[in-house]
This record gives sequence, C-alpha cells and structure tokens, in this order.
Amino acid sequence: MLLKSTQVESIARKAKFVQRKSKLNGIRFSRLMVFSGGNITDTSLAELCQEFKYLYGEDLEKQSLNERINDFAVSFLKLLLEEVLARNINVSGFKDLLPNQKRIRIKDSTSFQVPEHLKDLYPGSGGRTSKACLKIQFEYDIKTGKVLELSIGAFTNSDLNNSYQTSESIEDSDLLIRDLGYISLDFLETIQSKLAYYLNRIKSNVHIWQKDKNGCFVPLNLVKIEKQMRRLKINTMGFEVYLGEEKKVESRLVIETLPNEVIEEKLRKAKRAAQREERELGKDTIARIGLNLYVTNLSEEDLPNEQVRSLYRLRWQIELIFKVWKSLAKIDETKKDVKRERIDCHLYGKLIWVFLGWGIFWKMTGMIQDKAKWLSFNKMMKNLRVLSQWLITRSGKITRNIRKLIVMFIEDAMKTCHLEKKNKSISSIEIIMELIGI
Repeated sequence: MLLKSTQVESIARKAKFVQRKSKLNGIRFSRLMVFSGGNITDTSLAELCQEFKYLYGEDLEKQSLNERINDFAVSFLKLLLEEVLARNINVSGFKDLLPNQKRIRIKDSTSFQVPEHLKDLYPGSGGRTSKACLKIQFEYDIKTGKVLELSIGAFTNSDLNNSYQTSESIEDSDLLIRDLGYISLDFLETIQSKLAYYLNRIKSNVHIWQKDKNGCFVPLNLVKIEKQMRRLKINTMGFEVYLGEEKKVESRLVIETLPNEVIEEKLRKAKRAAQREERELGKDTIARIGLNLYVTNLSEEDLPNEQVRSLYRLRWQIELIFKVWKSLAKIDETKKDVKRERIDCHLYGKLIWVFLGWGIFWKMTGMIQDKAKWLSFNKMMKNLRVLSQWLITRSGKITRNIRKLIVMFIEDAMKTCHLEKKNKSISSIEIIMELIGI
C-alpha cells in the first residue's frame, strides 16, 4: 500500500503539480496533506508553513503555499488516492464466507456540509442549513477488504443514481448488499441480468405478490403472516414472491419478526409522521412495522433464512469506517472562508491516510491465526496516527529504522488493538464466524 518517493513524484508530474524544481515537491506536499495532524478548522496556512520548516529546515511563504494549492494539487492528490486504492490487498481470510459468491460487496455513503460558497460544486438538499453538502460513496469486498469504489460528489447525486452509474462494475457471482436508497425494482433486474445477486430490504410502498394454486397473482397477506409467526413463535419465514405493481421481479422474500420494544418505537414514529401528513395507518402498514422484509435472489441452500439478517448486518459495519473518517481524519470540519481547492486537497489527503491504514488493517487481518482475536479498525488507526506524526517529524533522519518501527507498530497493534465485546452488540467478525460455522 505504501508508495515510494519516486512513484509519488511521477504522479505529481503527471498531474502537472510539479513542472519545475521546487522546494515544495510532490513528496513534501503529499506528506503535508496526508500526515498533518490538524484539520482545516484549526490549522491555518501559516501553521502548515511552520510545520514545513520544522520538517525540512526551509522557509515556505504562506502566499506560495496558497498558490500551489490549486487544481493541479487537487488532481495530484486524487491520482495518488487512486493509486493507493488500486493496490491489491491480497487477503483471502474470508474465502469460506458464501463460497459460491465471487465478491460480497458492501456499499454505503456518508455526507457532510461544506461552506455555502461551494454550493454550485457540491449542491445540498436546500433549506436553511444544507445549501452546500458533499457526499462520499464507499464500497468494498468483505471477503478481501479490497476497495471497489471511493467517489466524492454532490449530495444531490442520489444513491440510486450512483447504483446505475457504477453498474458496469458488477460481475457474475457478485453479491451486492446495500441500503434501501440504492435499490429500485429496475436495478434488481439489472443485477440479475449480470448473473449477480442481491440482498436488500424493500421499501414499504413496494407491492408484494404470490401465485395461488391456480397460478393467479394475489397480494401477500402480511397481517395474516405476522399473526401466524407470533402465534407459532417463528422468527423467520421465506416465500417465493413477485415484486412491483406489474409483478415483474421474481424474488425470495425473507420475513423476520421484530421485538415488541422495537415495534413500539417504530409505531410511535409512524403515527407522528401520519398525523403530520393528515393520513391514517393501514393494517398492512402496521404489519410491516412489526417485520423486517429482506429480498434476495440467493437460494435458501446458499443462504438459509436464519442467516439473512446476520449477513445483512455486515452492511452496518461500514459506519465504523465513516466514524474514523470523521473523528480521526476530521474530514467534516471546514472553515467558512476556505477556498474549494484547499478543501479538496484536505479531503483527498485524509482519505489517502485512512486507506493506507485500511491496507495495513487487512494485511494484519490476514496474519491473525485466531480469528476470535479480531482487530479494531478504530483502535489501530489511533495508533497509526501517533506513529504517522512521529515519523513525519523525523522525516529523513530515521530511514534505516522505518522498517523496524513499522514491525514494532504491527506487533504492538496485534496485542493491544483487539475488538472489545460490548453489551447487546455483535461485531462483523462475530457475524462472519457465525455465517461460516466457526
């Protein structure tokens, strides 16, 4: 995952960030953007220049740095991020998880507000507080840890649009696990046409049909099914169904009953929403509130009903990566008067830092013999932040010892960064171990 100085300089020249000899070359600028501990909110250009002087013993004028943070700098860091992401992690520790699926693709997005003067580049949803908003799309393969997509765009580019824009990357035997916003009935057909698979929940307004004994389509009676499941104390049931008003998408529906306390909370929210919109809740709507509805085109042999919820829960673990981006890399903290190029450079720089750590995390995962001792990505990144700061402040002075320091970091992380068991929660590794029967 790590790049040599010559590779970084080559990318800098390709992006035209470096066009002639300068004290602020590609490697120095990238180190400043990637490993600097501050964020845009509390780090001024003058402080970055001071940091540069401490690192390299040379003066750098604030105006000079500001001029170099331009479109060429943004292109340079973007290419650098693409190079980091393109490097194959080559970890196969979870190849036994759904062995018939080539990749298990988990995708989600996160967004945050940026200064209002960027609303033309990153338009938000409107209103008083979100005129400018940026969205990051992230997808990776849970089997290998390989990043399949990392894109930055406007909040107004919906998740569903992103699904269609990236559909060419879907390969046969892929399994896509995504949230409701990424899915439409047409897109489910797109997945099937590529001989790939999906696991999703469905929206409450989707019509669900079954065929009766005479081959006629009849609505699925969720009210009756929920009563039957609760009376017989059945947690999950599966059905062959057809989705959509035109009954065109054949699928497998897995129904899971929810605990009473969860139902009560969801019902309160639904009633408040109905009151605001001056409408009443129908029986079918109330029945859906008490159920989780999953759809998939995987067979029950490949994915038993009882494992559907556990597999879908892996999608929730992506929030841990978003947490690191925001809490450690501080990508969501910006000043109101910062120019767009500096925001982009800061963003790409911190994403590079996170994904250098992501590569190290998955390499270390491949080294673990006892899978019960899963690493915490958040803890490891905190340790990596300390190491990164120590290395950059001694740039050029400890070249011979860097490998030794990295080995020390890995050994320490393997001992101290284990994932802790929390009450009423289950980690991604526990889910995976359950799914593959360990």
